[in-house]
Amino acid sequence: MKKRFVALLLCLVMVVGLIPAAMAAGPEGDRNYITFKANDGSYGSSSERLQQLTESDVAIGRVTLRANDFNRDGYTFLGWSTEPNGQKIYNDGQTVSVTELFGGRTYAVLYAVWQKDGVTPPVGPYTVTYRQLTEVSLTDPDVVDANVGAMYTVKNFPQTWTVPTGKVFAGWTTNGSNFYAPNENIVLSQNTILYPVYRDTVSTCEITYNDARDQQEWKVTVNVGDSVYIDLNGGTEAYLDGVRITVSGSYKITRSCTLTFAYKGTQKSICWEYDAARTRFTARWAVSNVTVTYYDYDYARVMEETLTYGGTVTVDPNGGAAYLDSTYVNRQTVLNVTKNATLYDATRTGYKFYGWDKTYDRNGQPVFTAMWTKNGLSETYDVYYYDYDDAKSKYARFYIDTPIVIDPAGGSARLNNMPFANKQSFKIDKDYTLSDAARTGYTFYGWDLTKSGNTYTFTAMWTKATSTVPYMLNGEDHYAYIKGYPNGSFKPNATITRAEAASIFYRLLTDSTRKTYSTTYNTFKDVPAKAWYNTAVSTMAKLGIVNGGSDGYFRPSDPITRAEIAAMIARCDGNSYGNAYTNFSDVKGHWAANYIARAYELGWINGYGTTYAPDKYISRAETVAILNRVLNRAPQTTSDLLSGLNTFNDVSVTSWYYLDVEEAANSHTYTRKTNDYEYWDKLISDPSWL
Repeated sequence: MKKRFVALLLCLVMVVGLIPAAMAAGPEGDRNYITFKANDGSYGSSSERLQQLTESDVAIGRVTLRANDFNRDGYTFLGWSTEPNGQKIYNDGQTVSVTELFGGRTYAVLYAVWQKDGVTPPVGPYTVTYRQLTEVSLTDPDVVDANVGAMYTVKNFPQTWTVPTGKVFAGWTTNGSNFYAPNENIVLSQNTILYPVYRDTVSTCEITYNDARDQQEWKVTVNVGDSVYIDLNGGTEAYLDGVRITVSGSYKITRSCTLTFAYKGTQKSICWEYDAARTRFTARWAVSNVTVTYYDYDYARVMEETLTYGGTVTVDPNGGAAYLDSTYVNRQTVLNVTKNATLYDATRTGYKFYGWDKTYDRNGQPVFTAMWTKNGLSETYDVYYYDYDDAKSKYARFYIDTPIVIDPAGGSARLNNMPFANKQSFKIDKDYTLSDAARTGYTFYGWDLTKSGNTYTFTAMWTKATSTVPYMLNGEDHYAYIKGYPNGSFKPNATITRAEAASIFYRLLTDSTRKTYSTTYNTFKDVPAKAWYNTAVSTMAKLGIVNGGSDGYFRPSDPITRAEIAAMIARCDGNSYGNAYTNFSDVKGHWAANYIARAYELGWINGYGTTYAPDKYISRAETVAILNRVLNRAPQTTSDLLSGLNTFNDVSVTSWYYLDVEEAANSHTYTRKTNDYEYWDKLISDPSWL
């Protein structure tokens, strides 16, 4: 029944398109947790317990629920429900589909189901109602006059119903998770409504085999007529649905079948390893390594111990009890490990479990000893952070009042809402999230967690950002790229339009880029061929530097924002900016967050303290200041300029933007100083394309 259920569940998952290669990470990364709620019960003083999925759980798409350790006086534990007052769905320690349990989320919540001692379970009759998803009316329900635990045979698809176009009937479901095949026997515990499940009309079949992931029977679904490759891997024979295979090769599948163990003479294979990408089965004759997943006492995190196939582990509950997979251990016990296994948290009445202390015996085999503290004497809290060593999000667990040091190492970060600009210490008193750090001109690679005595230190790890001119832009020739107005003004505080911004970036392109991509064709409804800005907008759109709205309009006369300028610069760079980070408080969640972070990381843009004001219209003076910084065009003082340059009646030599405006409005040759500033050699004519 279990195997059949798993197979059918896989079919259901294929119907709804939810089988992933791995769980989606998102902002939570690899934090896939199951929260077990006591639901009026307790574990000591706690009403919740956590279980973190292992990499193996995610890989195989199944997880074995941790054993219940909640108690409730006067009640008996029955199992787990997905609702606080719901009926039991899962048994204690049941192996469950990851997709079913999590439903695309990074967390799942299960509630303990209790039955009051001495209370007789309710008695039927129960009703089973079949409801078509597209119909308001119901079919006549089956009325079953039976007690709890009565068996009921699920019906076939009613002849009066219509199957949706392009679909075939697959079976029944109660809530989108439980799946039942026609004529399958189910145990009734409540009134039940069954909804039909449909799948695409692709004719499929199943191959049953012994899988290397857990050395248990599994099923894989293929299309009828597809070929699979059977690799005997040195073996002499195997059987595919009774057909003897003696040569490795491709075999067409026309119906559901079973792939038996392979043989080398009398030697039996351990399992088959299935490669879904190549639809290939490979016989395995030995397993070199297996892993034991456990919660480590020293590191306060889930870890893995690798050992040879058939090696031993010693599990010492240290006065409590625990499970290695489904094996119950209540005293020091030596166990052989022949598959990947999970050593679950131990339990002990009146004590709190803080992890397994791992040592090794005289033969080099691991020994796991449960570590305890009396309930009520201490508590632990978690700090979530991005780990430098493992390059992924993790958490570290600490006792209350543990001394913690946050060292941004020249940058800044936040611990919840507390800012850290310098090395600072405090004591753990609750759960915290340590943000990624930010530092101008540097790339953050994670936090390095170290321990000295009883003090733990989080140190930000940096690498110097490579601040180069974006490869699409000309950083060698210092041609003018912006002009003033006929009345002799520059209007430094005026906004700059989207068309003007596109024209500026067009002028700043390298000669090769402009020559290769220059075009007058575009698809915008409001950029006519005869517009003065048509070539610039068309070319920048072709390069992917600018784009319009979903309605097909470019809106050339709209003012451009600080976010849009940062995005244009980052797109010209062409490098990866997905891992860049900035500490601006008003950027998180913004459409241009990654662009702004990349530009800030490379020192191209600045903010206003802790904010960037991404949606603020940018002025002409701000635009040239930013672009000069991007292009490394930087006269240091007025003495670095030349006489006869273009000046403007509204740009005073004392203005903060004077040097930037003159740099942007005058074509010139230059010599680089030792301090990376420049002085002008001579004024030159503007290029023809300006």
